[in-house]
Amino acid sequence: VYTRGDLRLVGVLAVGPEPVNELMSFAVAAIKQGLTAYDLAAYPFASPPLWFRTPLTHPLQLTALKVLTKA
Repeated sequence: VYTRGDLRLVGVLAVGPEPVNELMSFAVAAIKQGLTAYDLAAYPFASPPLWFRTPLTHPLQLTALKVLTKA
């Protein structure tokens, strides 16, 4: 969930059979740091979670890119 004005990350919902501990840990840190969709889209993730199907994009980057293309 991003704010309308500055596109700051303010919430995350993760549902599914995949482990989400790494995703949620990073999301909490991103929220505490006040990262925006712009920050997340450009963030140099070292490696995607192993359960994610494509190694090209982290789930938080995917949501950030979706938000930015709609903005």
